[in-house]
Amino acid sequence: MKNGQSLSVEVPVLARNHSSFWPWLSGGLGVAMGAAAGVFAYDQSVAQASVRRHCDATSCDGDDGFSATIANARLQRDFALAIGLGIGAGVALGTGIIGLATSSETSTSAHFSPWFGFRSAGIGMSMVFE
Repeated sequence: MKNGQSLSVEVPVLARNHSSFWPWLSGGLGVAMGAAAGVFAYDQSVAQASVRRHCDATSCDGDDGFSATIANARLQRDFALAIGLGIGAGVALGTGIIGLATSSETSTSAHFSPWFGFRSAGIGMSMVFE
């Protein structure tokens, strides 16, 4: 493939004639995990602001009971939880959306389109409901 060209691959998805509860459950868990990821990302930014306020390049002061060890542990914990829960949210939401899309009585197909460019590449996905 040359730069700027794309390739499209169609993958048929089997339609089902009944609606089930699991896509709604998966989507709800995805929303909840996304909200939790946002809370931990916000808490990380608050902890980072505290570190910047109490520390310079070489040392930290102990004002207001500040501990650099505790602050660093909080930063690392919040970062890991925000990333992990964010990834889990994406997977759960994607599973719920695909589950809902395939539980209808319509014909469904998924299109995957890889793309390549200068210093970039990716895969796009679209679903067609007929």
